[in-house]
Amino acid sequence: MKQTFLLLILANLITLPSISQRNLTQIDNDKYRINLPDYWGKGNKVWHNLIEKIPALCEELKGKDLCGDKCNPAYTIDFYITEPIIFDYTAVKKFPALSTNTQLNAKQEAIRIKNPLDYHRYNVNTISNTDYQNNWDITTNYGFQCFLLLKDNSGKLLTKIVLVDTNQVWSKQHIVNLSSNGNFSALTPQTYIENNESKLSPTPKELMEIAEQKLLSM
Repeated sequence: MKQTFLLLILANLITLPSISQRNLTQIDNDKYRINLPDYWGKGNKVWHNLIEKIPALCEELKGKDLCGDKCNPAYTIDFYITEPIIFDYTAVKKFPALSTNTQLNAKQEAIRIKNPLDYHRYNVNTISNTDYQNNWDITTNYGFQCFLLLKDNSGKLLTKIVLVDTNQVWSKQHIVNLSSNGNFSALTPQTYIENNESKLSPTPKELMEIAEQKLLSM
């Protein structure tokens, strides 16, 4: 009798994990899951907007509920973003604005015409000739891709929602001074760009900020 009882216990211990495993692998056809980076924590406004808008964009998700932690949903929404692609750079020399005082500008221009070699057009009391000739506005023009990917339980791609594509051009500006110790240096905008590509490139945070704008405007 004791031997029979022990066999029954062992049979139950073997059977219970099998039942549990079967329940976990069973697909819940009424559920879907959204996978987002930790950049947007649970409760973030991006989550609320997606939960509200995504079923209307994907026919498969209409009438479905968002999956909790312990479920095996029939569909999954994944977030996908690429590294930036640099299209080109532009470099424009910056000059300080002239005074809005018309009479002062006219007086300064008359002095410049009279003494062209001794007079700088811009106010030398506030900015040196070397500084204004070496201030540059360098703009990085770039693109990247960002999608929401709807997949079924097998991982098959069903729908791609394009948030950002490479036909869109984004820009990042940098103001740099190419002088060295108050003297003209041999550094040119092109040389600066070649030596500072990582600094001039958009950061991951800047890409995520753009993606957030797109997600909130869905």
